[in-house]
Amino acid sequence: MMYFMHSSISHDSYHNTTSDDGSHKANNTISDTITDYAALLDFVQRFKESSISQSWQRPSQNNIPWYIPENDRVQKDLQLSSLGDSPRTLAELLPLIRIISEHIVPVENPLFMGHMTTSIAQASHEADILMSFFNQNLIKLETSAIAVELEKEVLCYFHQLIYRSSSTDHNNVPLGMLVSGGTMANLTALTVAKSHVLPESHKQGIHQALSCGGYSDAVILSSKRGHYSVEKITSLLGLGKDNLITVDVDAATHKVQVDKLARTIIELKKAKKCIIAYVALASSTETGSVDDLSDIAKLCQKEGIWLHVDAAWGGGYLLSSKLSSKLNGIEQADSVVIDGHKLLGTTVGCGMVYFRNPSVTEVIKHTSTYVLREDSDDPGRFHLEGSRPFYALKLWLLLHRLGKKGIAWNIEHSQKQADMVAEIIEKHPCFRLATHQETNILTYNWLPDNLCHTINTYPRLRISLESLLNQTHDHIHQLGWLRVLEGFVSKTTLNILRDGHLIKDATVFRLIPGHKDLKAEQVKTFLESQHCNALLYYSTKLKEFLASTSSLSKHDHTVMSSLLKNGKLLCS
Repeated sequence: MMYFMHSSISHDSYHNTTSDDGSHKANNTISDTITDYAALLDFVQRFKESSISQSWQRPSQNNIPWYIPENDRVQKDLQLSSLGDSPRTLAELLPLIRIISEHIVPVENPLFMGHMTTSIAQASHEADILMSFFNQNLIKLETSAIAVELEKEVLCYFHQLIYRSSSTDHNNVPLGMLVSGGTMANLTALTVAKSHVLPESHKQGIHQALSCGGYSDAVILSSKRGHYSVEKITSLLGLGKDNLITVDVDAATHKVQVDKLARTIIELKKAKKCIIAYVALASSTETGSVDDLSDIAKLCQKEGIWLHVDAAWGGGYLLSSKLSSKLNGIEQADSVVIDGHKLLGTTVGCGMVYFRNPSVTEVIKHTSTYVLREDSDDPGRFHLEGSRPFYALKLWLLLHRLGKKGIAWNIEHSQKQADMVAEIIEKHPCFRLATHQETNILTYNWLPDNLCHTINTYPRLRISLESLLNQTHDHIHQLGWLRVLEGFVSKTTLNILRDGHLIKDATVFRLIPGHKDLKAEQVKTFLESQHCNALLYYSTKLKEFLASTSSLSKHDHTVMSSLLKNGKLLCS
């Protein structure tokens, strides 16, 4: 690594000096800069280790949350008022970097389970360092050279993985694209789908293309568990957010109901609506559910509809022979998105989009005279983004350092962690899974058995008791964020099936056990803490409700009061 440090900094080394006119000049020695880098790398290593072990000390003054620096502290300690006044060495800035680190979200902590932050492979950190020093721009061959060839190799590897073929570079048209993340990958895929379904839209615009095709409007289809980026994209493509049509999901599995999808397609066609694509999920980032890809593919082929599979999260399962069957049917998709920075374990960001028939990307090809020339091999001709870093290096280094088996082991281990957590939740008398577990994303509720029994026995009390439950989940989520080092899960609102009853707009916890070092005892301790806090909060709110309401009958008041003993909710 010393070679890259030396070659990168030799032309801009500096000393901190002041000229006659008072201006600062940059002119430091290479040896000083290398010393700075060594100190920084040592700092990063200590931070990583302490973040994982929970030993990193965070300031807590006057009950102010750890993640909100006081205004005077920001001004004084981070010295924002002097930002840009004079050059400083990296060593001089390390104390300030330490202050920043005190407020960094501890995503490397095994108990940080609220979002899609899996254990990061060391190879990805190594790739980030190399990417920074290489500083390649993959818009054009002249600014990236061998990086383009390496990117083609990575694209070929994943294209073969998805489509189970021996794909190679396809007549100077890319097999796919590497982009910043899932949103850009989805945007790319659906832009290609729009221009494929309505060829004139690329040049003449959506309205002219619809008129020429005899359509009244254009829509994109997805399930109600679809990623929020699809709504943004529907707007960006000029269709309008109202033209994202979402199809109901099964209340138990949260997979799209294929029969309802079929009926929706028939209705849209009768209304002369042009269907740009159906966006299938593999998996939902909200519940972890995977749509029935094979059945959906048959339906889309029958109806002549572009099938796009958003596998930003679940696409990593394709590397595991034990888990890849969860994505059966994905090989029939017209386009597929996978994120490297999710299950594969790279740092943010690293998105991928692939096409079953790569030649379809010709519809979004752009060229110019000084860059991206018609006769060139510049990858930027087919990208929505312009300047683009060397994303492929993350995946290339990951595949070489861990191998397919190593990556698969990590993903399988993550699934085992999720299975372990699900079992612990189900065995706890006051917790239960809210939705069917299919991948390593879980949703669950706090719901003591006797409270659940009362809700089921007295339906007229359901609204009041469920409302208090939702308030309790909101409170526990916020409390977890304030005490993030003790563990954190996120929340969402779903329609869920519980004991045969459809519960609408239920607030549930969402958990992704992505860290390889997560232990069962840590999960049990975390859940017990959640339970104690929920018990206290629900008991308090129930007492307040009973004291303030006058709308309950005497019998109903007695029933709800019986849930409490000595002012505390019974949990037997």
